[in-house]
Amino acid sequence: MENRKDNDLDYINLIYPLWHFLSLSEKPVVADAIFVFGCIDMQVPAYAMKLWKGGFSKKILLTGESGVMKSSEFNGPEAVAFANYMQENGVPDSDIVIEPTAKNTGENVRFGMEMLAKNNITPKSLLLVSRPFCMQRCAATFKKQFPNVKTIACPVEGDVIDFIDRPKPEFALRLVSELDRLKRYPEQGFTVPIEIPIEISELATLIFNTYNK
Repeated sequence: MENRKDNDLDYINLIYPLWHFLSLSEKPVVADAIFVFGCIDMQVPAYAMKLWKGGFSKKILLTGESGVMKSSEFNGPEAVAFANYMQENGVPDSDIVIEPTAKNTGENVRFGMEMLAKNNITPKSLLLVSRPFCMQRCAATFKKQFPNVKTIACPVEGDVIDFIDRPKPEFALRLVSELDRLKRYPEQGFTVPIEIPIEISELATLIFNTYNK
């Protein structure tokens, strides 16, 4: 197991199937708004802006106060940092709706939709933008809270290596924790159930036993 932890290629090969399962991705289509989940990864607003520039929607909803991970680059809510970035790169204020108080995915969805309503936007379809490994949960949360809204999962483009934002063992365990949430949250009423292949569950156990030292 030590060799697996010390070899980048072996590490990627180990975690990739779990990463791929978590990274729900669908082809973007024209929608009523681009719904962006906050985090400390500036690849997220950059990709949402790419969708906006591509004509997939005229409105962008940014939601998020702060999560577990913090960044010195953010002097305030994640949604505000995202908005500042977009405004600096040519997106007009009129196309941006900011929800700066949500502290978890459930609040992102609920508070974000409330903020859209306050801005006289009642979407029937949304492009969901987040980091790839969070996308299954984002979509499942939306389907639980707003089942009549069509959502299209549009995670940031890139490979797993582009999103490793912490020491490799910690990132591997972060993926395991994400799968665990998908298992637990339906029973708690947070998300719709998702079918998880047995091989993915077994892989998550292997990853946990490998890196939970």
